[in-house]
Amino acid sequence: MGAEHPDTLRALPPSSRTFYEEGRYSEAESLHRQELVTSMRVLGPEHPDTLNSILALANTLDDEGHFAEAERLERQALSVQQRVSGS
Repeated sequence: MGAEHPDTLRALPPSSRTFYEEGRYSEAESLHRQELVTSMRVLGPEHPDTLNSILALANTLDDEGHFAEAERLERQALSVQQRVSGS
């Protein structure tokens, strides 16, 4: 199906979530980054799945102690959400 197929994109969050729940943060981070890059390209920056990808990566980065990058991503997602919702 390929890396950009919707089914492939849907398979990444459960896999990265499993790594995250097992405390394997670096592996979860890697999958989150892959998912985010592909979602941005295929779905666009305002798609809800892309926003979920941003927030999942931010959460993992926060747990890894990468607070500045996590905060930047959270602000990015919030900005997009506000723009899309008009609030």
